[in-house]
Amino acid sequence: MVGEFDKTLKRKIDDVQRHIDFLRKLGRDNLVPYWIARKNKLCAEITIIEVVCSYCKKHIGTKDGKGVTGVSHGICDECNARLKDDQDNECFNHLDE
Repeated sequence: MVGEFDKTLKRKIDDVQRHIDFLRKLGRDNLVPYWIARKNKLCAEITIIEVVCSYCKKHIGTKDGKGVTGVSHGICDECNARLKDDQDNECFNHLDE
């Protein structure tokens, strides 16, 4: 889950991008660099942790980074089920003897 602070920043970033698009449409390219710099500054403030599966590298979701940006690892439902089945089979292999 992304924190409220990051949601507000995302809205601001979207607003700035709309300004950039509008200025380009009007042919006011001389003002665009200012807005791009502003957008980059806002983007640097977002702190989101992307969560990926340790096994298949599938994107699982995002969570609030609480001041840190990066990648964290977990396990997706498919890999979890597959590992659980593998472990169950290994646990009971000795019964087949």
